[in-house]
Amino acid sequence: MAIVFGAFAAYGQKDFKRLVAYSSVNHMGFVLLGIAAAAKAAGTLNCDHALDGAVLQCSTTGLSAAGISSW
Repeated sequence: MAIVFGAFAAYGQKDFKRLVAYSSVNHMGFVLLGIAAAAKAAGTLNCDHALDGAVLQCSTTGLSAAGISSW
């Protein structure tokens, strides 16, 4: 739900900082999806891949939001 909401909310924004904020909501939806996939695949190699993807999404969201906020 957060993935779709964040994408549509970001699409209609004119202000760039608001666009980044809604895009961050979208990215956190993907993080939750990765955590849910890790919970489903608990005890397998796929669990590690899902958690790695969630951490990667958190890192890129944080870096991009920090970079935009410094403008």
